Amino acid sequence: MSRYLPGLLVMFLLCLPGVAFGVPPEPGQGPFPDRGPGDRGRGERMMMPMDKPAPDWAELTRAERAILAPLAERWDDLPPHRRLHLLRVADRWQDMTPEQRARFSGDLRRLESLSPEERRQLHDQRRRMEAMPEHERRLHRERLEHFQRLPPDERERLRERWLQMSPEERQAIRERSGSPGR
Repeated sequence: MSRYLPGLLVMFLLCLPGVAFGVPPEPGQGPFPDRGPGDRGRGERMMMPMDKPAPDWAELTRAERAILAPLAERWDDLPPHRRLHLLRVADRWQDMTPEQRARFSGDLRRLESLSPEERRQLHDQRRRMEAMPEHERRLHRERLEHFQRLPPDERERLRERWLQMSPEERQAIRERSGSPGR
């Protein structure tokens, strides 16, 4: 599960409604250079109902294709609601800082590199996270943030220890810590 934590965090963040991405870049930067810092973009994607048909890859603008390039091969196979969600995220690209853009692009590449089984597992993890009560999600996020602040060698040591445990030992730790089981 530990190798899926970064992806789980990305999926969780992408699913949060109304995520604010911080200070916009300078005018003329990014895939929509004609937009200024106060201009939120075309907006038609943001206003489209989720039940409307989602565009095929060939129908995307050049800027949208540039942002969503890691998904090019699979785009037309994605369900319409997922395509529209990703288009909404792409619309927010102009308002992201360079660091947020780099992280988002890397996250998309990592997601695309997953096998279908790994994507299914990640999807299941996200669904379990969404089903948790808010206090459990908050606790889970705090633990994840704590884990990510650890030095890399300590994180690797804990991963190795976790992988060597039996399913029963893992479940006992989950029960002691109040985390939901798999």
